[in-house]
Amino acid sequence: MADFILLNEDFSDFPIGEFPYDKNHSAMGEYHFIHYPGYYGKWHDPVCNHTYNGQGASWIISEYNGKHFMEQMRIRNDKPHRTFPMLTSGDRFWRDYTITASVRMFTTKWGNAGIGFCCQNSANLLVLVFEEHELRLEYRHKEEVTVLDSVPFDYNCDDTYVLKAEIQGSHVICSVDDKVYFDLDTEYARQGGKVAITATIPTQFGFVNVTTSESTAASIDAARNAYKAECEDAQAHYPKMKL
Repeated sequence: MADFILLNEDFSDFPIGEFPYDKNHSAMGEYHFIHYPGYYGKWHDPVCNHTYNGQGASWIISEYNGKHFMEQMRIRNDKPHRTFPMLTSGDRFWRDYTITASVRMFTTKWGNAGIGFCCQNSANLLVLVFEEHELRLEYRHKEEVTVLDSVPFDYNCDDTYVLKAEIQGSHVICSVDDKVYFDLDTEYARQGGKVAITATIPTQFGFVNVTTSESTAASIDAARNAYKAECEDAQAHYPKMKL
């Protein structure tokens, strides 16, 4: 049976330039989903640092030889506290999927870059990232980072790496360029959730693919519809708004 495609992104639909964002990097962009002018595709940029106010976009779409890329542009993430720029896609009901993405870093001196998964929000997720010449599987909760596993990895700025994470229940398998580096169980994976691309250094992402089984896709839809019905039932107990 063929895999069900949750996301098939090569950024070709995006115009060259800035990804839309809250120009003030304010709480409005952090806690609300306000659409500013521009094309979002299936992505969202959660505000992570109010000190970016006046410093432009965190993400831009670039082009090389006719191919589009999504690039993270920040070079600092330690003021006023530790933050993690990212773009997210999907919803809280996604689970038991495989995410694959291409990553090329433009510096190796500091910072991290990679993919996120099982994201309930931008401050509660698992990540597979390159950092300090290691490949790491981490759990992020707000500013706290728990390294679940790590191995030395001699990455560079010239090569593009294909990162993959396969999630099934609490079981996670992580690989780079089809070589498995981590194979373990973690309760953090059971929460499921959105996917992300994330970096604290200038980094180029070429594609992001997410697939699951047909049966899991059906159960995701069922869970989403059940939650919608629950919300509508709760709303019915209150008066509707009036102009």
